[in-house]
Amino acid sequence: MAQEISGSPSYLLDPNLQTDSPIPVFKTFTQVLGENLPVLAVLLLFTFLCLAYWFWSKRKKTIENPIASAVRIDPYQEAQDALSSLQKEKPKIEAKPFIFMLSQILRLYIEREFRLTALEQTSEEFIEAVSRHSFLKLHALQPVQEFATLGDLIKYSPEYNLSKELEELFYLAQHIVEHTHAELQKKKLQEEARESLTQPI
Repeated sequence: MAQEISGSPSYLLDPNLQTDSPIPVFKTFTQVLGENLPVLAVLLLFTFLCLAYWFWSKRKKTIENPIASAVRIDPYQEAQDALSSLQKEKPKIEAKPFIFMLSQILRLYIEREFRLTALEQTSEEFIEAVSRHSFLKLHALQPVQEFATLGDLIKYSPEYNLSKELEELFYLAQHIVEHTHAELQKKKLQEEARESLTQPI
């Protein structure tokens, strides 16, 4: 029996494996990479998304900062400064350029303060837009109509001795700016008072 076992091929090993190389103790980099490929892919994707978000938020801040500072400009103060500069203009501007500049100041104030398209509109379109705005209709429609009517009369009048009419037109525009601003501030204070009353103590 012992003789048969010693003379026969080894039954403990597969004959096909007798000539093979020894089983490696360490795995190659390719094998490790292949086994962990899904985990590495998820980690790389997460890293890429984090970097992309960081770059996007940084770029967004640099773009929005100038816009935010532009929005913070007070339309009322801007209009008052422009009116003051126009009033101090020397030598005095001729009637038509004066009316154009005054109208631009008034329209720009209304456009920025009340988010109402005004600069590119005709007088009729401007008056119509003001009449559709609930706040402006109540506090500015009549003086805006007077401003447009008087401005047109001056534009088509002979250009002599118009200082009184131009002064009246200027103070009319100034009144619209100051009156609407005052009423707007009053409305905000009333809304804040109502909110404070409705808040639980």
